[in-house]
Amino acid sequence: MSKFTDETALYYFNRGVSTAAYRELGCHEATGEYGERVYRFSVWAPNAEFVSVVGSFNFWNVEADRMERAGTTGVWEITIGVAQPGDLYKYAIGTNTGEVLMKADPFAFRCESHGTASLVGDLPDYDWSDGEYLDCSGTATDAYGRPMNIYEVHLGSWKQGLGYRELADELIDYVADMGYTHIEVMPLMAYPYDPSWGYQVTGYYAATARYGEPEELMYFIDRAHSMGIGVIMDWVPAHFTRDAHGLRLFDGTPLFEHPDPRRSDMPQWGTLLFNFEQTQVQSFLLSSAMFWLKEFHFDGLRVDAVSAMLYLDFGKNPGEWLPNRYGGHDNLDAVAFFRKLNSAVAALPGGKMLFAEESSAYPYVTRPVSEDGLGFVFKWNMGWMNDVLNRYPDRVAILLFHGYINADGTFMSIGQQMFDQVVSKHANVRLVLCGHVRGTGYRADDVDDTGDGKPDHRVNTMIYNYQHYDQNCGQLRLLTFDPVTRSIEVMTYSPVSDYYFKDDYFKAETFTLEDAF
Repeated sequence: MSKFTDETALYYFNRGVSTAAYRELGCHEATGEYGERVYRFSVWAPNAEFVSVVGSFNFWNVEADRMERAGTTGVWEITIGVAQPGDLYKYAIGTNTGEVLMKADPFAFRCESHGTASLVGDLPDYDWSDGEYLDCSGTATDAYGRPMNIYEVHLGSWKQGLGYRELADELIDYVADMGYTHIEVMPLMAYPYDPSWGYQVTGYYAATARYGEPEELMYFIDRAHSMGIGVIMDWVPAHFTRDAHGLRLFDGTPLFEHPDPRRSDMPQWGTLLFNFEQTQVQSFLLSSAMFWLKEFHFDGLRVDAVSAMLYLDFGKNPGEWLPNRYGGHDNLDAVAFFRKLNSAVAALPGGKMLFAEESSAYPYVTRPVSEDGLGFVFKWNMGWMNDVLNRYPDRVAILLFHGYINADGTFMSIGQQMFDQVVSKHANVRLVLCGHVRGTGYRADDVDDTGDGKPDHRVNTMIYNYQHYDQNCGQLRLLTFDPVTRSIEVMTYSPVSDYYFKDDYFKAETFTLEDAF
């Protein structure tokens, strides 16, 4: 029998149908025996020999705060009176091999900005002012009848050094001025490795502290809604990082991943795939999606790497994957999970949307669950570039590629992958712009065609990329459009040498709009 945790809630968690497991598991403020504030900790670790809460409040002493089993639920629980908001903590989990694992709380609402510990604290508390916006959101399918223009952004790269609160002003004003209807932010769940851009997650309920507090992220979304801008977040339920403090072998045994490496390993990314046969994993991820949609008021989630979930052989060679019970490569448990997830989200008010980032030809991705589809509102079309270029081989395409290049001018791996997959395969791609995006600016130059000293027409230049290598070196790339000659030209300006040069490395050239379109 559980002393502190709701047994009915744990029953639903273990059945795989909980959409609010975060309200029972994790760290929550509670009232002690004498009316004092305490914190209740609950964690799912069914195969552990023992579990302790260790943290800055008990000097990381494994013996100080031993947890008790909550009956046969697989959950351990305890209340601690000395813990204070913001204190660091982890779970010390004794395994059946005698090891003691130090794990972050999978249900923590807060985490260190550049560390591996969780932070004591209950659900974020914010006074929302977007009621009118939510009331007017309608249903998810209403989006089919409204224009949608989405600005995709990685918050840490848009303008470096800005937090949630600063971005709530600068980024949202920019998006509104440019006529976008939605912002899509790359994952904001807690992740340890900066270059992953959030796609290798350790905390599925904690907003990354890189940009501020959870309440400041709520303010960011609230202000977007006040401007009529919807906010979508990339959500990563396919796989998770192998970091020691994360979900891997959480209690010494495979809990979140499949025990067979042919099902759990994702060699392409160096991560582990979630095991959708495990009902508790289904509840964990269902609740995570609902947490961001309900508690943070996100308008939608772009579900990342759906293909990796649908296919057991995704990214794997023969012999590296395990077929389903019928001998096929479809992940039947993931299919069932998607239907369960989309059914739950469809029942929410406010027109919440799920987008499938799906790169294959899997059928019925957006067909309703009632018609044997997966139930997504939209499919995020990853192959549109190849589709367009193959469909119109006689047209010339201008591909504005915000990729990545190293300081020496060579492609990073993702940039090379884009070049190999798209550019090199299509002779009708005429322009490729590469570089770290540091914001854009515009310049207009008057041109004197007749020599009378008076401007005859204006040439518009977009400063689309600035690369800063060090304090004495940088490059400014300019995309120039001349409305008279109807030509486009890309030039690179070096502030050090005060010299403009043709950007031949990136296949840039001068050509006319008629040639292009």
